[in-house]
Amino acid sequence: MDNYVFRSSSELKPNLELVTQICRCCLSTERRMEDVTRFSSHFMELAGINVLESDGLPQWVCYECATLLRKALRIRQKMLKAHNLLYEYLTRCAPFPIDAQ
Repeated sequence: MDNYVFRSSSELKPNLELVTQICRCCLSTERRMEDVTRFSSHFMELAGINVLESDGLPQWVCYECATLLRKALRIRQKMLKAHNLLYEYLTRCAPFPIDAQ
């Protein structure tokens, strides 16, 4: 907790001047970190954020966010694949039956 400072009575934020590694996704400072450049494509595909080594921002992603980034990219790819297959089926065959309520 030495790396944190009280900003107000209800807010505890990292003291960025004392921190050497900060997660670019969640701002955590006390977790195992990975190099953010390994996730450049994830940032771009999921959020349209261009990650560069020279951008002046933190160059770390904590292990929890790294796991979430990988999962988010996989589900995005699954969704796109399913959408394309369903749309192709719809255009070649027939409409899908509407679920009865």
